[in-house]
Amino acid sequence: MKVSKNELSGALIALGKLICRTASVEAYKSVMISAHENELILSTISAEEKLSVTLSADGADGFQKIVNYAELKELVKGSSEGNVFFQEEHGVFTARIESGRKISTHALVSMKTEWNDPVIEPEDAPSVTLPDGFVELLEKAAPLINRRDYRPLLQGINLSSNGITATNGKELLNIPLALPIDGFTIPFPLALMATREKCGGLLKVWRDKSVSMFSIQVGAWTWYGKALDGEYPDWHRVIPSEESHLYKITIENESADMISAFLKRTAGELFKLTPSDAETLIISGITENEDSLVVPSNITGHFQERSLILTRSVMERLLMLGHRTITVSDGYAPIAATGGTGQLIAMQIHQKPEETSHPEKKEEKMNQNETNVVSASAQTAASNNQPEAVAITVTPLDELNSSIEDFKQKLKIAFEEASILSRKVREIALFQKQKERDFVQARRALERVRMAI
Repeated sequence: MKVSKNELSGALIALGKLICRTASVEAYKSVMISAHENELILSTISAEEKLSVTLSADGADGFQKIVNYAELKELVKGSSEGNVFFQEEHGVFTARIESGRKISTHALVSMKTEWNDPVIEPEDAPSVTLPDGFVELLEKAAPLINRRDYRPLLQGINLSSNGITATNGKELLNIPLALPIDGFTIPFPLALMATREKCGGLLKVWRDKSVSMFSIQVGAWTWYGKALDGEYPDWHRVIPSEESHLYKITIENESADMISAFLKRTAGELFKLTPSDAETLIISGITENEDSLVVPSNITGHFQERSLILTRSVMERLLMLGHRTITVSDGYAPIAATGGTGQLIAMQIHQKPEETSHPEKKEEKMNQNETNVVSASAQTAASNNQPEAVAITVTPLDELNSSIEDFKQKLKIAFEEASILSRKVREIALFQKQKERDFVQARRALERVRMAI
């Protein structure tokens, strides 16, 4: 079976996103190669996902082999030109690489491990058409995901009749898309995004007992998986109502480029957006003596009320998504950025106003406190039957103890990460030794084949 080396190399990049090289299950670090007439199907699986790709090939040999992923990666190293021929002769599975005048043959170890597909698609599963660029939309939503969030649902992307939705608890992106389906949440689509497919496809959703299953087919790729369990948060409640809108800031593409350049040369993490008038926006840091940028803009509404403070990540994200309009609402409501891909909802930062010190008022307050203490002591006997109000104050010692506990927690996390790294180093060493043993066995098998010939 003949296949292009360049196509095989590109397919292995995406398949590798689902591979766990240190897994104890051999199937999770292997690739199944299935050959049919003029087709070569490569598949990888994990505990809850499966990814497969169909490559055009020449040949009519029908076979099905399970090969270690690392061995296939070794085949396509170097130049991507040429072709790879998979064949089985005298009970030995080999791959012959022809690149120009250079021809090399490699023996591949056919593994006898058990291959259990985590998801089996029924023939009558209902399908929904996906538009062109669906994978690109997932790529735009993926940066909001915190894959270490303790809430499993927020580690995935929600698909529903409202479109594509992703949130990290502080920011939310909704991309409207007509999907006539009940809402469900897919796991983080790392393997699917690695395919870089730009065409549309099909989405199939079905239930296996009490678990929702899905498959997404785009181009030559098909990604299968299990939906995350649980009900996605009702994100409609955080969208500010029109009655709460204070003002809108609209910028042009030139102004967006100016802001992007300003963010790159500025080291701060918080930025204040202050409307100077209806056509001027001043962007600066929240502390004094920081650089500022004057940007032409169109500002409508009650912009005299207050400034807007946003984090660097929110500023960069709304520019990356192509948003050019920011709607600021009253109170502690989040801002809404529109004009680009979908709608971005993000929390704004509120600063507590600093209290100015007045010595005369302080002295007055102290005298008043002394009077209150005297009058309170005179009424102590009358209030014995009433519960006493205890004022809780935070002393510097309490703050020190709290800081020490935080530091201990950070040290604990650092030690855990160090132990994980050391374990991975040991696993890699074992993997390298196993790879050397496999190489020796393959070389011996190839020598036996040559002797038999």
